[in-house]
Amino acid sequence: MFKIHRKLTGLSRGFTLVETMVVLLIMAVVLGTALPNFVDHQRRNKVETSAENLAARLKLARQKAIARRTKYRLTLNTVSGTYQLDRRETGGAWVADPPEVFILPDGIQMEAELGAEASNLDIILGPQGTVDSIDVPATIHFISEDDTLTVSVVRTGRIRVIRGS
Repeated sequence: MFKIHRKLTGLSRGFTLVETMVVLLIMAVVLGTALPNFVDHQRRNKVETSAENLAARLKLARQKAIARRTKYRLTLNTVSGTYQLDRRETGGAWVADPPEVFILPDGIQMEAELGAEASNLDIILGPQGTVDSIDVPATIHFISEDDTLTVSVVRTGRIRVIRGS
């Protein structure tokens, strides 16, 4: 009897090659089905992050314009996919605030419709927090392969992010 018990415990020391292969096969199937969803999620997240970042920076510029009682300007470059915020100095010159150019991630395009003039790519926020009338309505579209988000700016200075516009 003792010899039988010893044989049974010797069999349960580890996994067989077949068991290991079955587990690896199951993991490969799960990973294979989840990976495309993960890639799509990352692409959508890039668009959402780009739009939310621009909206947050515009809101901050609006707050600074009110607090400092000066104008702020958002300058868009749709060709290079960049934008910059500037503050108007007392002498009338525009100074970058913050001193950096924001760059969109790869695969994200930006299109803008600002006010009545097609060539206008500036949004100017006044000291009261309102947007110059020539710049409204302003819509900035962030476009990827399969998703679009829009940042909308109205005359009162309200800034919203809208999905699918």
